[in-house]
Amino acid sequence: RCRVNNEQYCLPAFLVVHLYYLFQTRYFAGLAAGTTIVHLGAKRAVTIPILLPPLGEQRRIVDLIAAVDKAIEAAGYVSSCARDSFERELAGMTTGDDLPSVALRDIARLDLDRVTVRPGDTYKVAGVLNAGRGLLERPSIDGSETNYPAMQRLRANQLVMRKLTAWEGPITVVPERFDGYFVSPEFPSFTLDQGRVIPEYLRHVCKSPALWAAMKDESTGSVQRRKRVSPARLLDICIPLPSLSDQSHYAERLSALEEVQGAAGTARRTLVSLRSALLADLLSGDHEIPASYDALLSA
Repeated sequence: RCRVNNEQYCLPAFLVVHLYYLFQTRYFAGLAAGTTIVHLGAKRAVTIPILLPPLGEQRRIVDLIAAVDKAIEAAGYVSSCARDSFERELAGMTTGDDLPSVALRDIARLDLDRVTVRPGDTYKVAGVLNAGRGLLERPSIDGSETNYPAMQRLRANQLVMRKLTAWEGPITVVPERFDGYFVSPEFPSFTLDQGRVIPEYLRHVCKSPALWAAMKDESTGSVQRRKRVSPARLLDICIPLPSLSDQSHYAERLSALEEVQGAAGTARRTLVSLRSALLADLLSGDHEIPASYDALLSA
């Protein structure tokens, strides 16, 4: 624990901001010592050089960083509220004994578009994220780079899952941008009856822990991490299926909350990067906040 010797020379809040910036830039890592427990001793800590601009400039830096911190906190709060609202809406949509439900086989059929892999041909490859979080783009491969004799081509609005460790929720609906991507035979795909189910509604159902639990119950195999869900067993699982108008209502609300959460998360990450860049500029000694900024502090 350290105490500032003279607050007319260095503001404690400025020292906190400065030291945290050094922590973020891993400055302390070069000062730490020890073999088993790496630490930074007190004697070495107090030798760390600190840039000390005039007191007025220190106040301006502290105030400006505090304003950015409030914006970061606000963005995080919006993201958290949107996530909580999404989870409540999803739980209300997917749990309850009085909800109408159908087996997946009533609205989906196994539809494998197998393509023979040929050396020299390029294949855009996708993976399926856990917890119903969608698809991810993997690096494209040449046909000579895989041992699979055939791969499966995805189509937009299909349901796709990973058979292995299915209780982790690796299931989603293929978005338009992944139309024509390829997956290995471990990822069966299913064509939906869009006269009965809205793909966007089902995409959100794939984020339901209740569905993952049902997939776990349908898993077979003796070794836990090697257990699989077959396409036939997946199609035996029942999901809630309200009317098309209700599906549309749920999908719109959940997608809107999802967009708010994503936008707020992006804003927060941008602000965090801005904070680091701002501190780097202000603590370099090459830039300063003009004294006219003081008028804002007193406003």
